[in-house]
Amino acid sequence: MFFVGIAALARALSYPAQTKMMPIIYSVALIILSFLLGLRTIRKENSSEENVVRTEEPLSRVFLVGSIIFAYIASIQILGFFSSTILFLLSFMFLMRAASWVVTTLVSLVTTTVIYLFFETLLNIPIPKGIFF
Repeated sequence: MFFVGIAALARALSYPAQTKMMPIIYSVALIILSFLLGLRTIRKENSSEENVVRTEEPLSRVFLVGSIIFAYIASIQILGFFSSTILFLLSFMFLMRAASWVVTTLVSLVTTTVIYLFFETLLNIPIPKGIFF
């Protein structure tokens, strides 16, 4: 990520003066944070921490999460953003065992509603509509 930040910073410096401020800020933040994360990792490797709990995800679950994300991206044009987002959040939170069905359903509905209000109503940015909305 450190090198991605450097590449992004190099690219941002070639932008016009009016548009390069935010990319430069994000690039510098990425460089600094990835550097600090690297230092933290090196320090932890040198110290002997015996109380670290490491769990490994089964490979099938990792591929399932990737498949769900891919299906979400592909379904936005067909089902529309709102339907796809609700289905994505429901399936992802269920797979991750994040919360009960009630909480999962509420989170997906509230998140989608907030995104709708923010983008469609406040910013007047159109969101892809599908066959349902």
